[in-house]
Amino acid sequence: QGGFDCICLPGYRRNQLGFCDDIVECTSTVKPHKCHNNSHCIDLPGTYKCACDEGYEPEPDTHDMRPFCRRVDPCKSMTDTRKCGVCKQTDKPPYFTCICLPGSINYNATFCITPSFCDVEKNPTAPEFECPPKSVCKNEQCDCERNFDWIRVPEPITLEGIKARKGCTPESWCNKYSCKPPAKCRDTKPAMGECYCPNGYNADEDLGCVDINECTNSTVKCPAASKCINFIGGYKCECDPGYAQTSSAPDRMTNPKCEAVQYCTLQRDNCTAYANTQCIDKNPFFSCDCKQGFQRNQTKGACTGQQCSQSECVDIDECKTGEHKCHEVAKCTNTKGAYTCKCPPGYYGNGKICTDIDECDEETDKCDRESQSCVNLPGGHNCTCKPGYDWGDVGKCKNIIECDSPKLHNCTEALKLKCIDVPGSFYCACQKGYVMALNKTCLDDNECLFNNSCPTGPGDKCENTIGNFNCTCLKGFRKKPDCAATPKECPCEDILEC
Repeated sequence: QGGFDCICLPGYRRNQLGFCDDIVECTSTVKPHKCHNNSHCIDLPGTYKCACDEGYEPEPDTHDMRPFCRRVDPCKSMTDTRKCGVCKQTDKPPYFTCICLPGSINYNATFCITPSFCDVEKNPTAPEFECPPKSVCKNEQCDCERNFDWIRVPEPITLEGIKARKGCTPESWCNKYSCKPPAKCRDTKPAMGECYCPNGYNADEDLGCVDINECTNSTVKCPAASKCINFIGGYKCECDPGYAQTSSAPDRMTNPKCEAVQYCTLQRDNCTAYANTQCIDKNPFFSCDCKQGFQRNQTKGACTGQQCSQSECVDIDECKTGEHKCHEVAKCTNTKGAYTCKCPPGYYGNGKICTDIDECDEETDKCDRESQSCVNLPGGHNCTCKPGYDWGDVGKCKNIIECDSPKLHNCTEALKLKCIDVPGSFYCACQKGYVMALNKTCLDDNECLFNNSCPTGPGDKCENTIGNFNCTCLKGFRKKPDCAATPKECPCEDILEC
């Protein structure tokens, strides 16, 4: 009585000496903290607070000391499409990836770089992407000096290609300006150039580049057996008729080596088109003379006796004289000094031997497989109707319905047979209530031998008849009234005589 007591404030507890110590809720197992997921505990005097982990932020309208934390959307700050293209959130650190736009490539999945990217401004001591000569780094992009153009990095763009980029080249005047054809453009200095006339042209102030006619120039001389041919922008020396170019030198166009064509040796003559002639080279050209022992017949134009050199030898029409070797079915066509043989349609071969094509065997015919038979013929084939089919109105084979005409089938009613038609034929089957015996005759089908013909109750009875059967009741039974109209399906019930 008359004393006092000291009580520890919330967040503190008394120690053995009677003093109040701060409760470290962040590590306490007695009174642990209550921070939510994705946050961590920060100890304060007499209390604690919760702070969101790195990469997380408090949700709206949440408690400042113990907030609910959500992942920060890193793509909100990725507004420069040149550096990140299209930003996409992921589930793993750094929780985003960059989908680069065309013309740039991904670097470490979180950064896009272009072929002109540079990092000298961010990393001046050890840059990874330095600018090549004649360019400087501005805003992380290499910028060519004045009068220089950027050299494109070859496709596809790679990190190695960017690091090995050639940089800048002197600005091409010809890339910006064009010359009137046939004038050509050439660069003289950076950002400067000129139009000039190529070889074979003279410059004219009014007309531009004018073709030079070298063939009128006395200094142009073509070799023997050739003549000068002028063309736009140049000239060539062309061998005279009867002479051919034999040089393969680089200057063969203006300095050819023309030699007489040995038509007879090269077999480029047409003397074989004339009977009994031989080719004689004349340098240039050639002539067709009669062979030794023949002379020209001035009337018929053929060599018939002694040596002669006048009048052409006439062509022999082997197709008319029968001297050809064409196959008997082949077509013989006369040509100059020869003839050709060609097999007609439906045959194959070189014309001297023609073999019939069996369209039926090779299945190249147009017969209907179901209703027609293929018959091979010399040089062709024919389609005939199979048994059971006949020609229809449209030139196709139609099925004969034998069952419609008693003359076409032998299924007689007296033998209890019925006719059934199938494509191309028919067959006989027994009528209902009959079965086919081994000797192909129809016998009565005793339906009562099968338990499922009639109901099988204690009062049911099956009575076989010729071609049919009846379902009746034993004495003391009757058909149920509700199904008596269908006796073969209606079971029998006991008659309660009492």
